[in-house]
Amino acid sequence: MDEDETEVWDPDEEPDRTQVWTDQGRVRLMARRCDTCIFRSGNLMHLAPGRVKGMVEAVVRDEGHVTCHDTLSYSDGDLPGAICRGQEQHPTAGPRSMFLRIARAQGEITLLHPDGREETVPYTSIPSTYTKEQDEPGESPAFVHGE
Repeated sequence: MDEDETEVWDPDEEPDRTQVWTDQGRVRLMARRCDTCIFRSGNLMHLAPGRVKGMVEAVVRDEGHVTCHDTLSYSDGDLPGAICRGQEQHPTAGPRSMFLRIARAQGEITLLHPDGREETVPYTSIPSTYTKEQDEPGESPAFVHGE
């Protein structure tokens, strides 16, 4: 690899198996979008062009979810796995996630705060769509893919 080239990690090469279930059988969701969320504008994670769009398409097609990169097993922190808040707020990908539909059916979800604190709340108590107040420090809506 030349000095000028940047190595781009491809999660398809080594899929992460981070668990987003709590020990009590609830779905864990990030309480807010992290500062470098892939659903913020500006491609803060330096992903390949079209990568987020492909992830959203896969979530919709497979009824899956996007795990918050701050909680992946190879991340620097020690947070337990959680679904990305930006994906949950995405107008297409959020409603298609099977885990989030399970959380709605259970009536509760466990929010993971950036400091590692977990809080179980009624699913209906969390805002179901993006609002500007939820997105500090950024100002972009969840459906903007940063591309």
